[in-house]
Amino acid sequence: MRQWMARLAKSLAVGGIVILITILGFVIGSFVGLSDLMTTEPKLPDWEPLNNPPEAVAHLVGVDDDTQTLYVQSTSGHYYACCWQLVEQPPQLDESPGQCSLSEMPSPPGKVLENMTHAECGGEWFVQYSYVLLSDGSVWEWQLTPNAYEGIGVLSRGLFYSICGTLSGLGIGILLVALPWFVRVTAVRKSRDG
Repeated sequence: MRQWMARLAKSLAVGGIVILITILGFVIGSFVGLSDLMTTEPKLPDWEPLNNPPEAVAHLVGVDDDTQTLYVQSTSGHYYACCWQLVEQPPQLDESPGQCSLSEMPSPPGKVLENMTHAECGGEWFVQYSYVLLSDGSVWEWQLTPNAYEGIGVLSRGLFYSICGTLSGLGIGILLVALPWFVRVTAVRKSRDG
């Protein structure tokens, strides 16, 4: 009975070591995952050129809230809706940037004569449109439309590191327990055979 109790105590000690090292692996993997997430900078989208309008653009008029359509005025006084339909008059446009906090944008690709930014947001969504009229007459657009599902990628990376840390800790724990046992069994076999 004492021998059985001694084996049980030894098994519990071995199991405790494996569990402890597995938990340690989980903690280390989680720490690595979180530090990677905190040091990784999200990549912002680039500015995109809009097709050249039929006439030179003199002024960015505004953006329609409902359709996110940009309206411009040409040097001859005509109005165009992007991308590039002649309109008699743009609809009544709200020229305020919106009630949302604006995201940082990359630098525009040239000398800016005029710019316009509009943002809208709700509980789970955010949209920011920015337009610039450059000195060469071209119009460029930058938009940021993140969605609620982007967080899933962040969480899955953190979970991946945690799982890898757990499995590594489990493997190391088993190896640390099994290696001495294997060495002892091999030594016993050699002494019997030798």
